[in-house]
Amino acid sequence: MYAATADRAPRRAAPAAALLRVAAVAAAIPAARRVGSELAYAAELRSDLAAAVERAGGRDRLRSCGPLYAGRYRFPLVAWHLRAHISELDLAPRAPGVVFSSKLRPDEPNSPAIPAGYQLVARAGTWEVYAACDA
Repeated sequence: MYAATADRAPRRAAPAAALLRVAAVAAAIPAARRVGSELAYAAELRSDLAAAVERAGGRDRLRSCGPLYAGRYRFPLVAWHLRAHISELDLAPRAPGVVFSSKLRPDEPNSPAIPAGYQLVARAGTWEVYAACDA
């Protein structure tokens, strides 16, 4: 009699376990979509920056203009595209220099803020490149 009762317990637990798995997957779908959207936006940032650098005249022209500025968390991306060291970038723009302004996330404003004296030299996707060169 004990063995028969023990055999029924796993059979009763299986549907409950399956329901828990379905609920867990359903709960994870919004988070997975959000992560997918964030990854897609990050990929756009990368490809758009390459286009912005080219439209602004290329990395050599931009690097000859002066110090480089970018928004928080975008230093590695900008440094990679300009073949610069991360330590060559700063957060607080001041002339002369080149500012790479973009949205870190689609629902945020562009950063860093552009000070007076800078002119828009290129735009691609969410990136804007501003320059105030030494002349």
